[in-house]
Amino acid sequence: MMEIRLRVAGIYFNRKRNIPPNADGTAITIKNAMDFFKAQYPIGGTGGFDYGPKTVDLPDGTKFSLVESISHNFSGAYDFNGDGKITAGKDNKGKTLGNNNRDGGLYALKSQMIQTSPKINLVWQYYVRERDGEGTLRSRTTPGDNGFTGFDNFELKDGDELLWRLVTIQFEPLIPAEKMTPKLAFNALRYL
Repeated sequence: MMEIRLRVAGIYFNRKRNIPPNADGTAITIKNAMDFFKAQYPIGGTGGFDYGPKTVDLPDGTKFSLVESISHNFSGAYDFNGDGKITAGKDNKGKTLGNNNRDGGLYALKSQMIQTSPKINLVWQYYVRERDGEGTLRSRTTPGDNGFTGFDNFELKDGDELLWRLVTIQFEPLIPAEKMTPKLAFNALRYL
């Protein structure tokens, strides 16, 4: 068994569970963990979890697996410790939802294109940190490592925290460097 915490920012999902080893003996990947949580928490019930994986073709002819959507049937009471118990406000070790209550119901976020010129997309990005979120960030890319590892290939370790965030990425500049002038930058930013 491997203890993994899965957190999803923006839809209030936070659970820590022991994930059984893969039957074929292969390492547990992020995808294996996501599938486990999806099976353990059916989306039709309170606290349910679901996600939509997607495979895209890359320019070099290879394929890359990513997450397109994540959903949570939120109970309306946040589980700060991920243990299935709702922590009272005074006992939550400073963690809050901004002193606001969120209504229970289905929360769902999806990656999507925001605009085409310059190209800007909302994309799901994962972060894997050791020691239940207190240790080293293991999912960071380094120069020369060919970029990100697909969620279906990134191997988890016992005690890892897996955090998903829907982030905005601008894939190309508003003004190419060779055309940039202070005046052009000032004028362009006035209209954002």
